[in-house]
Amino acid sequence: MSAGFSLSAKTLGEALAALGVIASMAFVGMEIRTSNVQARAAAYQAIGIATSEFHRYFDARLNRLATESAYPEAVRRWTLADWESDQRMTSADLRMLETILLQVEQGLLPPDAMARLGYDWGPVLSEPDFACLWPMLSGHVGASVRQLIEDSTPEADRFVCQVDLNKLRDETILGKAGNEGEGVASLLVGTWIVKSVEITDSAGRVSQIIPSAGMLIYTSDGHMAVQDMELPRPTVPQVPEGPDKVDGWSPEQVRRVVETYDAYYGTYEIDEGSQIVTHHVEGELRPNLVGADYRRHYEIEGDRLVLSSTQPDQHWRVNWERKSNTRQ
Repeated sequence: MSAGFSLSAKTLGEALAALGVIASMAFVGMEIRTSNVQARAAAYQAIGIATSEFHRYFDARLNRLATESAYPEAVRRWTLADWESDQRMTSADLRMLETILLQVEQGLLPPDAMARLGYDWGPVLSEPDFACLWPMLSGHVGASVRQLIEDSTPEADRFVCQVDLNKLRDETILGKAGNEGEGVASLLVGTWIVKSVEITDSAGRVSQIIPSAGMLIYTSDGHMAVQDMELPRPTVPQVPEGPDKVDGWSPEQVRRVVETYDAYYGTYEIDEGSQIVTHHVEGELRPNLVGADYRRHYEIEGDRLVLSSTQPDQHWRVNWERKSNTRQ
């Protein structure tokens, strides 16, 4: 009995010891698994926070640039400030990409993390803005990001940039080469009266003339204001409460009045290199457009000014004539 009991105790002890080792390994495995899960969760959380912070500062101007970035004719008209804003956006995206790739390499995120997070870069070198910025940005990213971007787009599909960013920077900072006489700002200052509003086709030919009246003012201290209305004005009823009341107007009458009238004020900025004047809107008839930037291509000769949209899907131009004795 004694010998048999001793043998059983020894066997039991070994079994318990083995179970202890297994339990310890299982515990360590669970701890590692828990640690990995927590690390992944932390990685996803950090990416989520960075992404939300990035989009928090995505305003109307950045939205415009993001939309225009796919149109070659639009990016050719971008100012230096536009390119600098687009570069900051693209650099932020590249930093996020590099962070994700590094965390995948370290095992903190799964191999398909890019797809899970919705980061589908696609053939980015076929995009006009990215193709123009990449020669400058490629030297500021890691090898893995550089390889991913280079492999994303076949050579034959890459966009050939037609914008000389170095030249644009020099012209904007130092002034356009050969520019003599008065600056555009001094030529714009004054009061302008609408002569005609023209709708054009994609080739610039006039397809419609809209009868209009209006006034545009540029001041020497960088402010502007404009009002423009289609003619004839919509007919609306007079109301007993006073001429400023619209209670008696139908929804259709209100809509027509607003749709046929433009009015806003703010500040302006001129890019002589691109021949673009940007109106920074501080007050607008349509409240959802307060804070927007209206970019207008300008042509000025003597007392005549032509403004047209820089949007590739908008085809119009407004002909203005300087009001007598308003130039300062």
